Amino acid sequence: METIDCIFCGSNGKPDPVVIRENSYEGHQCPSCNLIYISPRPSAHDIASLYAHDEAKTNAAVLEGDEYSRRLAARHTLRILRSQKPTGSLLEIGAGMGFFCDEARSNGYTPHAIELNRTQAQHILSLGIPVDRRPLAKAFAGMTFDIIYHCDVLSHFTDPIAEFKAAASRLGPGGLLMFETGNFGDVHGRYHRLIRSFQYPDHLFFFSRASLRLLLDRSGLKMLKVSRYSRLAEMTIQRQLGKGDFGGGALPSSASPSWVGNLKKLVRHGLVYRLGALYPLKQAPQTLIVIAVPN
Repeated sequence: METIDCIFCGSNGKPDPVVIRENSYEGHQCPSCNLIYISPRPSAHDIASLYAHDEAKTNAAVLEGDEYSRRLAARHTLRILRSQKPTGSLLEIGAGMGFFCDEARSNGYTPHAIELNRTQAQHILSLGIPVDRRPLAKAFAGMTFDIIYHCDVLSHFTDPIAEFKAAASRLGPGGLLMFETGNFGDVHGRYHRLIRSFQYPDHLFFFSRASLRLLLDRSGLKMLKVSRYSRLAEMTIQRQLGKGDFGGGALPSSASPSWVGNLKKLVRHGLVYRLGALYPLKQAPQTLIVIAVPN
């Protein structure tokens, strides 16, 4: 276990207040930038082992059962990407089962994947997509990319600033970084009741608008575009059904293979990416899709 302070603001001489307690872990919130971070937390080695051995909550079986939802979300994200960069080489960090890379290839991109999980990496290979099981600093040595992308991975990085600096260094001329994450650092406490699990210690950080801008600035990047989607309607309905869960991607998991299950996933997709786009309340839970470019 290791103890940390806010990665942007440091220590102000006393511990930041605890706003989340789960699974014997504490989430502290910085009063200056609203970043929420676990401290004490598992070591970087233990966290890497969690994913490599398929012990994270969102494991290979969960991802495989959620293929329909994830492909729907991927198609939405790719429509945004095409408006900025319609073709090019693409690297996805934390590619899961490879569904986004597969959809990107269908849209004319040349995908590559980083995935630490052996089971998931093997599935990506079975799709005919190059995959590397090493971190970004070592993966696909010597290569640069037109697009680097990750979805719901930011909260899992042990050192987000170092990872974003590494991503910026691997972008080719005119390249961009695109990522999806939540805004939980900005979420008002009254919405905590909608959340059954924060997935501690899988999640190490929850970001706010201010801390995201600090992250980009300290990584040599600037925000080009951000799309915001409220999850309030989706999470309220899920809570009523007893399935409120903040983690595990933009849409909750459901392994039902039937057309009824897929219909439910389609409705959830519409609640987030259609209805949610109309009413992205600032202090309510949101999914963010961010595009950034080097300064």
